[in-house]
Amino acid sequence: MLFVPANAPRRSPRQWIAVPIRIHAGELRVEGVTINVSEHGIYLFAAANLGVGTQIEIAYRPPRANKTICACGIVRRRAVFLYGIEFLNHDTAPVEIPRYIYEQLS
Repeated sequence: MLFVPANAPRRSPRQWIAVPIRIHAGELRVEGVTINVSEHGIYLFAAANLGVGTQIEIAYRPPRANKTICACGIVRRRAVFLYGIEFLNHDTAPVEIPRYIYEQLS
């Protein structure tokens, strides 16, 4: 795994939000909570055992949003029950969430 310094620039700014999240990974179904979200990924807490590289589906409703966001992602970082997830499209390539959804978070 590539080491990224803590002060390295980010691809996009994070928005701090804490809302419930549902995670599906194969047969595993677990509830968690978001910590922050950006156009490229999400940082979350979940009492689960997800390894780095695990592909997951997530669903959450940002504050002030009218509908639930459903996205595919891959676990890129893990620290006990904290997970850094990169959003993917259905072809498993990195993807950005639509800007209008991201802008609802601020």
